[in-house]
Amino acid sequence: MRYLEKSAKARRFIRVKQRHVWQEVDVKPTEREERKLVRASYNWLIAQRQDGKKGVMFGKKFFLLPAPQSRMETSRRMIEAAGVSWWMIERRRNHYHHG
Repeated sequence: MRYLEKSAKARRFIRVKQRHVWQEVDVKPTEREERKLVRASYNWLIAQRQDGKKGVMFGKKFFLLPAPQSRMETSRRMIEAAGVSWWMIERRRNHYHHG
């Protein structure tokens, strides 16, 4: 069941990513998500919501990010400097089922 759930999420993520628009509410990650994000925070995707606010995505959730405009500027250090202690990563299809 979890496998199916995740692959459905991956499909939705890929579809949403192509539009570069994210319409989810802002939420804090669970502790488990946070651990995963920290472990994999080398892989980024900056997204823009329909109201023009920029942020980052993890799974189906959107997190507001008060800083970098472009993907190149985004690094864990910059995000920590902005006072944000959690991270979002781009989920690629081939990473999705690994642990």
